Order: sequence, then C-alpha cells, then structure tokens
Amino acid sequence: MGAPLQRWVNLVENNPDPARVAQFNDWYDNLHLPDALRSPGFVRARRYERAGFHDGRAQFLAAYEIDSADIEETMRQRRAMREEEVKKGRASTSFPNLSFSLWRDVLWQQLSQHRAPGNAAGAGRWLSLVESNCDPLREAEYVDWCEAVQVPAALRVPGYVAARRLRIREFRDGRGKYLTIHEIETDDLDAT
Repeated sequence: MGAPLQRWVNLVENNPDPARVAQFNDWYDNLHLPDALRSPGFVRARRYERAGFHDGRAQFLAAYEIDSADIEETMRQRRAMREEEVKKGRASTSFPNLSFSLWRDVLWQQLSQHRAPGNAAGAGRWLSLVESNCDPLREAEYVDWCEAVQVPAALRVPGYVAARRLRIREFRDGRGKYLTIHEIETDDLDAT
C-alpha cells in the first residue's frame, strides 16, 4: 500500500502586458489550463483577477489543486510536460512578453478545509489570501487558535462561505509559512 494522497495547492500569480490582457486570458483558459490539467495529480484549476492592487500581488492568480502521494514526483512530471508544451509552442514562453510571473510554483499543503454552516457548496466568487508566520516556540498554540477561533470567526461573517488552511512546502520569496484562503460570495465586496 502506497503513501496516502495529500491535497496540495499550487499558486501562480501573473501580470499580463496591459495591451494584451485578452490574449493572455485566451492563452491561459484555452491552452495552458487544459494542458496543466492533463498532468497527473492536477485535479482542479481556478483563476481569479484581483479586486484592487494590494501588497504587491499580481493582477491574476491561478490556484491548481493537486492530489499526490509524492509531490516531488508529481511536480517532476508536470515540469516534463511543460517542456513538451514549450516544444509545441503552447507555453507562455511561446508568446514573448505576454506576461511575467510574479510568483510561480509555490506549493502549499492543505491542512484543513471548512465550510460555513448553511452555505451552499461551490467556488467562492472572491478569495482573500491571508499569509502568516508565528513564533516557532508557540506554533502548536497558533495552529490550535487558527482552527478553534480564527477560522470559525471568519465563517460567521456574512458572505464568507469557506476557508482552507495551508502550510508552505518551503520558505521562498518572503512569503508566510501559513496561508488561509477565504472564499467569499457577495455582490458587495466592500460591505462584506
């Protein structure tokens, strides 16, 4: 019996050339996402556009959900497939200056997933990404607080329908060790 599957989230942030946003979206939706989802272990992809500029984040975010018992092997296979996509002219490098990645192939292991009581299942229309670090001597206390206090409190806010907690696979690019993804469904984001 092999290792158990773990849920991972691969986040990629991109800024397209402002004059080529439509071309970027067409490439991403019609070439890149279908190619990426043919990779073993890649089970879902969602794309988002930021509501406003904040903390130096990119204009577009792609979140790939991966189920893998060996994330290193899964990502090795994805890189090999990406090389084939380059050879076939399907990769972003085939479209010079179409976009640049602000943050690429950052892997987060899912720790928990919660849905607000009474809210329908489904993807949120908005995401709020909250990265955090904690005192290493109090990490267990911090994790308990997140699960018992912070996430339940967030899910009591009208419009907050789901929260996922993740831990980064490796520190990089000055990002936090922990990430909470809040899914929000609302017609008035500012009020929510």
